[in-house]
Amino acid sequence: MSISRSCLEAIKPFGRYRSWTKQAVACLSAFCVTSCEPPVDETTESESPSDRPVASAQSAESDATVEAGTDGADGDADAAPAADQQPCPEDMVRVEGDYCLTVSHRCLESFAGKTATGSLGFDDQCFSYAPGSSRCGTLRKKVKVELKLNAGEKLDQKRADTRHAFGKKFVGVKAGDQVNGCTVERVQGYGRGVAREGSVLELDCPPVIHLSFCMDRYEFPNKKGATPARITNWYDAQEACEGEGKRLCEEHEWTLACEGPERQPYPNGWKREIWTADSEESRGACNISRCTSNCRPEDQDDKGRCTQYDPNLGKDAPRPACYVEPEWVQTQMPFQTEGTKAKYLKKADQASGDPKYPFLLPSGSMDRCVSPYGIYDMAGNVDEWVQSFDHHETKISNLKGGHYLHNCRARCRPVTTRHGPFYFQASVGFRCCRDPKSTAER
Repeated sequence: MSISRSCLEAIKPFGRYRSWTKQAVACLSAFCVTSCEPPVDETTESESPSDRPVASAQSAESDATVEAGTDGADGDADAAPAADQQPCPEDMVRVEGDYCLTVSHRCLESFAGKTATGSLGFDDQCFSYAPGSSRCGTLRKKVKVELKLNAGEKLDQKRADTRHAFGKKFVGVKAGDQVNGCTVERVQGYGRGVAREGSVLELDCPPVIHLSFCMDRYEFPNKKGATPARITNWYDAQEACEGEGKRLCEEHEWTLACEGPERQPYPNGWKREIWTADSEESRGACNISRCTSNCRPEDQDDKGRCTQYDPNLGKDAPRPACYVEPEWVQTQMPFQTEGTKAKYLKKADQASGDPKYPFLLPSGSMDRCVSPYGIYDMAGNVDEWVQSFDHHETKISNLKGGHYLHNCRARCRPVTTRHGPFYFQASVGFRCCRDPKSTAER
């Protein structure tokens, strides 16, 4: 089902007054500032090669139950399908559309200076883009997926586990099969040409892949007003989703849900907006860049701290210093007592210096930080674990969206691939996805 842009704009506000239920988890830190560079995309300015509509956006708002009418000649009216007949559970959003492997946008304003040709770079230095300027790349991409030889082996941080959702989908496939919209070119390693534990699959992916899935509306625990859970690594996030009959979202799914049909750079539009407490409007922006960081050298004092002039906001706006992670977090040593964890989280929450506006905000409380599909907090608040696909050869665990401390990514497309699945912080979380029910299942 294809929905026009005008229709999307008409239904979008209704999602702000509905409450949905489920659950969430989180943890990352100031170290993210060292790993904010987006992957290099070989992107062209040509239009998408796909002739079908860019995307069919169907959020939970459009699935809302409609009361059966009582007026009419025969007194009959079609009632909305029962909850168990919907393709997605009530606490999730249906996302369907075309995902572009690479995307370019035209930068309007950037912290970086112009090049010799007068152009501005497409990177995290840009904070304002030309509306409607997104373009799909036309290059195909080769993706390699390695399956673990010993299922459940957590020390293997590169290969997919066949016991879990992502790895399961590759078991039994052979050359010519389709997985994630890509064609399997060959199966090597174990399996004699049929994928199994220990196999290595090489896939050829087209520039545009059509996706359809269900995604949690809010950060886990997927409940409006809840505090995202924290100090949870990628493995625990994956198991938490599967414990609810869902799965961890895959990287390309997350990106599509954030960008929407127009492939906008931010979930809430074309310009980076910084959350501040000085007006009702600015408090609705995405919860990013809450502490002094990422400022230009000329805006730093002799100790490297940002001065009162904030280059992100373009005005004097002093902000609190970023908190320092305790040693056991920096060294990624789990197995701390609940008291130690609680003390750490209390310190992180109170570091803003304003008890009314802690650094981490309740899920769904920023009413303008919502993607075109009706999904909240996809930039800022907590960083989100995803199952790697586009960058699977680096690690199985990637981070999307950025968090509340910095400008780190804070955009739909970039991804951090440097952190392994054991990583945890006070500002990293996740949300869950699942496949929609087929007509036969409903």
